[in-house]
Amino acid sequence: MIGSNKGVIQIDITAISQNHFIPPVHITAANTANKSYVNINNNVDAVTVDYDNNMIQFSFASLDFTAPERNKYRFMLEGFDDDWITTQQHNAMYTNLPAGDYTFKVQSTNSDGIWSPQQAEFAFSINQAWWFYALIALAITVCLMSMLFALSRFKQIKELSNRANYDSLTGLANRFYFNQQLSRLINTPTQTAAVVFIDLDHFKEVNDSMGHDIGDELIIQVAKRLQHCLKHQDVLARLGGDEFALIIQYEPDENRLNQDLVNIIERILSSLNAGYQINEFWLNSSASIGVACYPNDGKDAKTLLKHADTAMYAAKQNGRNGSYFFNEKLSAALLERLLIKNQLNNALPENQLVVYYQPKCCAHTQSILGLEALIRWQHPTDGLISPTRFIDQAEDSGLIIDIGLWVLAQACHQGYQWQQQGILKGNISVNISPLQLSQPTIVEDIALILQQSQFPAHMLELEITESLLITDIKAAKAVLFQLKQLKVRIALDDFGKGYSSLNYLTQFPLDTLKIDKAFIHSMLPIETSNIVLKNIIKLGNELQLDVIAEGVETHAQLVKLRHYQCKIVQGFLFGPALNALATQSLLKQSYIMNDKLELANPTG
Repeated sequence: MIGSNKGVIQIDITAISQNHFIPPVHITAANTANKSYVNINNNVDAVTVDYDNNMIQFSFASLDFTAPERNKYRFMLEGFDDDWITTQQHNAMYTNLPAGDYTFKVQSTNSDGIWSPQQAEFAFSINQAWWFYALIALAITVCLMSMLFALSRFKQIKELSNRANYDSLTGLANRFYFNQQLSRLINTPTQTAAVVFIDLDHFKEVNDSMGHDIGDELIIQVAKRLQHCLKHQDVLARLGGDEFALIIQYEPDENRLNQDLVNIIERILSSLNAGYQINEFWLNSSASIGVACYPNDGKDAKTLLKHADTAMYAAKQNGRNGSYFFNEKLSAALLERLLIKNQLNNALPENQLVVYYQPKCCAHTQSILGLEALIRWQHPTDGLISPTRFIDQAEDSGLIIDIGLWVLAQACHQGYQWQQQGILKGNISVNISPLQLSQPTIVEDIALILQQSQFPAHMLELEITESLLITDIKAAKAVLFQLKQLKVRIALDDFGKGYSSLNYLTQFPLDTLKIDKAFIHSMLPIETSNIVLKNIIKLGNELQLDVIAEGVETHAQLVKLRHYQCKIVQGFLFGPALNALATQSLLKQSYIMNDKLELANPTG
């Protein structure tokens, strides 16, 4: 029963039905920090909110007014909330939202709490903050810089690797990389290979005469030719200067020297011997090659390299432009040279060097007309060492400069004593090496020795070889004419041994012509040698030179030389080189014999 202003009304509550009204829900307003939006259910343009001030507030309402206080709402910000938020309030607020796209959704119930399937939506976007783009730009910059640094670092590492492993001039492997590859080969015992050392002949002369640019270009062309001679698996390296090295792999053979390997070496020699066109120059070059085979000639890298170098040095000693395969005989010879080279440094300061003298005699009377000073090495343990065993080492090491001046000083002091005693009537000749004569102070040094020894300059004869004249004719001529101003005599030694030129006899201030002993040894069995020898002697006599025949050992050779009008002879037939004391006795005997001849034949 319900009382009303109309009285009591009876109501059947079982007949009252539940409210099934579906009210729509509206977002009545959306307020941002800078703008407000109403009538949102109408089409609203895209809404954007600044990141720095992104507070946004929504107001919403349901159109069920039966009992509005009983209406419930639920909302969710899609992109931010994970679930619906239920409330009886008519508004919602969000602030400090991350940048991005959002959609605000809201639903409501009717007065009986039944949720309406309808919902209202409001979409908006939060702009990115300015510093976000700054961070992106910074990140991109950092990435680019990192990439550039990594690329630069990669290039540096690659360049350092190239410098560590490859030659900058030719692009070939260098000594370090070559040694690595050789060590790797040694670790493969079943592999057979050869280590080849190549050294260009007379390369220093190219650099000195034409410049380092031409020398570098020659090295580059040599490297290219070597590459064309090898297979892909072979290793080619430039060790430095004009030295190259190869690792050539080949199949084992019953013979110690594999024919394929020999063919490769011959092909390399032939290729390197062809001429080179470099700028306006046409160069002829050759190479000396040494070969050591693995494992026959050495089972470790150090031994193989040493033996290949030994064989190459032997090729140099044998006249260059050839190849040598290593053997134990070469090793022993190299060891001897090394020992001599090391011990030679102490020979002069420890007074181990002595001067011997060999007489130059008259071909008819055999009286002594002069002497040749020859150096000997009185070794404390090995005894007397011939100059043929150590002169080359003295040349290579530069010791020949001091040794040569010492010999010259000894000969002049000794000659002065004999001249004062009246037993030395002729001159004393001293060999001067090309290296000595190329020294800028050689004329002053010889003048000082003559002054200190008081030996007459006209009694000193300097013997030079053709190699000096070939190297630099202009410089040689200038030095020889300066020496002639000192009144010393000049002799051309070993004439006919090398590339003798008759121009030497007219261009240079020569006093004496010494014929190489090879002509003397071959003149009896070979008639053509006789013809050449006879004409050399005749030419020397007509040029008013003292012609001396070296290496006379038999009486038959002496008879022949007399027949060819050779007046001065030298050799073992008249006596070997003797020390100063024995030479003095010989000079006295010759002096006495000459006096007897003069008494027996006063008219001469």
